[in-house]
Amino acid sequence: MIKNYATAILCVIATATQAQINITQNEMPSAGDTARITIATVNPFINYGATGANFSWNFANLRNNGQDLKSYQSVSSTNVVYSLFYANIPFNPNRANVVTPGSPIPANPLLTINDPYNFYYRSSSVYKQVGFGAEVAGIPLPVAYSQQDIVYNLPLNFGNADTSESAWNIGLPGLGYYGFAQTRINEVDGWGSLITPHGTYNVLRVKTQLYARDTIAVDSLSLNFALDRPKTTEYKWLAANEIVPVLQITTTELLGFEVVTEIFYRDDYNTVQPGVLNAAYCARSTITLPYLTTGSYNPPAFLQTANVFTAQLSDSSGSFASPVNIGNVTATTSGNVTVTIPSNTIPGTHYRIRFTSSSPAVTGGDNGFDIIIEGPAISSIVSSGNTAFCAGDSVMLQSNSVDAGYSYQWQLNGGDIIGANSTSYYVTSSGNYLLNTSNSCGPVASNAIAVTVNPLPVANINTPSGTSICAGDSLVLTAVSDSSYSYQWLLNGVGVPGEITSSLSANQAGDYSVVVSTATCGSDTSLSVNITVAPAPVSVISASGPLSVCAGDSVSLSATTGIGYSYQWQLNSVDIQGEVASTINVNTSGTYTAAVTNTCGTLVSNSIAVTVFPAPNAPIISLQTDSLVSTAAVSYQWYYAGTAISGAVSGFYVPTQNGAYTVVTTDANGCTAVSSIFAMTTVGVSSISLQDGLSIFPNPSNDMVSISGQASVSNLDLKLFSATGQVVNSTNASVIGGLFKVELNISNLSKGVYFLQVTSNNAESYFKVIKK
Repeated sequence: MIKNYATAILCVIATATQAQINITQNEMPSAGDTARITIATVNPFINYGATGANFSWNFANLRNNGQDLKSYQSVSSTNVVYSLFYANIPFNPNRANVVTPGSPIPANPLLTINDPYNFYYRSSSVYKQVGFGAEVAGIPLPVAYSQQDIVYNLPLNFGNADTSESAWNIGLPGLGYYGFAQTRINEVDGWGSLITPHGTYNVLRVKTQLYARDTIAVDSLSLNFALDRPKTTEYKWLAANEIVPVLQITTTELLGFEVVTEIFYRDDYNTVQPGVLNAAYCARSTITLPYLTTGSYNPPAFLQTANVFTAQLSDSSGSFASPVNIGNVTATTSGNVTVTIPSNTIPGTHYRIRFTSSSPAVTGGDNGFDIIIEGPAISSIVSSGNTAFCAGDSVMLQSNSVDAGYSYQWQLNGGDIIGANSTSYYVTSSGNYLLNTSNSCGPVASNAIAVTVNPLPVANINTPSGTSICAGDSLVLTAVSDSSYSYQWLLNGVGVPGEITSSLSANQAGDYSVVVSTATCGSDTSLSVNITVAPAPVSVISASGPLSVCAGDSVSLSATTGIGYSYQWQLNSVDIQGEVASTINVNTSGTYTAAVTNTCGTLVSNSIAVTVFPAPNAPIISLQTDSLVSTAAVSYQWYYAGTAISGAVSGFYVPTQNGAYTVVTTDANGCTAVSSIFAMTTVGVSSISLQDGLSIFPNPSNDMVSISGQASVSNLDLKLFSATGQVVNSTNASVIGGLFKVELNISNLSKGVYFLQVTSNNAESYFKVIKK
């Protein structure tokens, strides 16, 4: 809604801007008015005839060929004769209220006119010329129009047309008679928008055709004749609140053709003035100066150059007798021009600046106040002493040019030294020094002075990360290298003969240092570097017992120990994964060595051969008649319930009681093997009576075993034996109502076959239990 409303307002404004205007007495001149007009260069091809309603005329390319000022005054400002004759009173038929200098009468040999005035009457309904006045033979003579010239019937509107006749005459006794008659035809034939070099206007266009006749009589010659003047047509564009046409093109008819004879347009007085300028400028500086113009200036055209505005500088006294052109710009309106103050401009305090134009040629006034032109600052520096010295010393640099209006900035290698803003500066560092000396014209760089600060010798030793070497090796120590240095290496504070370069190969333990010297700045001794010499590793291995063992046994091997040693055991010259201690327990046949390493390298030890005999087969016990017999071996030892039976060392044994028997045999390598338990049940006792057998569930098992059944006794003892005859678990069970049940926990036993002994009084039975 707001957008539509704004659009409607813009449309109304646009319509109002293009609306037809009317011309009233407000657009006619009054006493005291002035109007500046520009006389344009006559263009015979200008299109003056095109017109119409809501028409757009564009005469922006008219060229300025000079200016004129139209002025209007009151009747009372003329002489008394005219004041009375043209008095602005109601009953006066010749009343006038506007006067312009000039005469409508062309040059005529019979009539000499001086100091002419034209008298007009301006009202709401008409603007007309009522007469004129002139000095004829030195006598002021008012001449009233017998038919007044109606310049405009007011108000003027598009489509108005009128015709008027005007006439006046002068009779000169003894000389003759002169009369003038004119027909004026006005037609408002257009309205719209007009563009001139001065601006854009809403206008009415009035076409005025003038037909004039001169009538002459010469008494002495009895001559009487009339002459028609060539038809004149005035094309006038009238605008609101303007007292003269904002554009007028006048033509004269010659041989039936209209020839343009005059063009003028409303304008401002041609002036060009400096804008706001500074109070001071510097010689050789390039600056931008503003300028302000009034009136119209000529753009480029065919075979015509454009207007150029030129800035001019006076001499040091402010005179423009010989101005210096300092810059120009091709333009037609106010703007800026880039200028350069000549480097040879003499410093002074009374300079002025003005501008000129070339088309039209106008010389403007100066800026109105004195301008100071300054020269650049003077800058040079000298040294108070030697510019080459040792670190810790200094030299003073100072300016040769001291001025209260100067400011200073010292520079090192092209960069400002912070805080160095006085006329002198103490230098402690190498580099190129100069002084920027500034006044209002900016900085000027001085000559440069090179300063060399020789450094004090620096005795530092650059060494590798470690300072320990192995016997027979060496370590290169390096000092700071400089062609100006000389060197002397020290070991434990004593000079090492011949060691006078920047590096040294150290192969002895001790404290090393270096003395660095220069020819001009003394010497310096470095901090010492301690070198240690480490021995090579020692690698010897030995065994803690026999080198031949049975399977399942091992032998311990040990290597030489030392600070910083590391180890890697090898079997048959191949590294044994993870065996990196100083000792190793071996249970595999082969040749063993140890690689011992310290910072000085690796040494492989002597070798030790270890033999591991295979385990013999477990013996098997069988019952032959009344004896327990073992499979063949070198030696034997019989066991009852895990206890050795004294003297039972042959290949058979006659048991004396029922129970768990085992035998341990030894082979030719001295390696032993254990039999499984042989449960002897037939030695003078009967088996326990377990009605319906014995239930072991689950079997095999890996944790709990449930043992249940029927028995004719009141109590049972239960023992679980390993294959070697060792008791690994035991319990008892009460028989109630002829039934029993007990739980055995075998979760902590190794996988294998176990034997369950169930006994009661003198009876016993055996059962297998398998741990899975």
